[in-house]
Amino acid sequence: MLLPDRNTVDRLLRHYRAQERVVLARPCDLSIRRRFEDTAYTLCVLMGERTAREAVHAAERYVGKASPAGKPSPAGKVRPLAEVSPVGAATGVGIASAVGKASSVRREALEGIPGV
Repeated sequence: MLLPDRNTVDRLLRHYRAQERVVLARPCDLSIRRRFEDTAYTLCVLMGERTAREAVHAAERYVGKASPAGKPSPAGKVRPLAEVSPVGAATGVGIASAVGKASSVRREALEGIPGV
């Protein structure tokens, strides 16, 4: 079985986490949301998983195995979202809730466009 390049997976995982924080900060910004979804999709394809959550966990395990003995991997430094996000920490609103809000805003915006 072909395996993805660990550096590519690590870079993509860090990019995913950064975009996740931005989506939580601005859940109604559709362009940010689309970039986040594209990154999640790419992670799913690289890791051979069906959902972003499974792909992130698989990527963290995969990158974690690559770190030399005694050196933590960059993925190992990623803090849980609740520690980083003032939205998640202060209000208890997680990514699923923010994503749900952005999706409903997206649907409402598309309903006003003829032919969509």
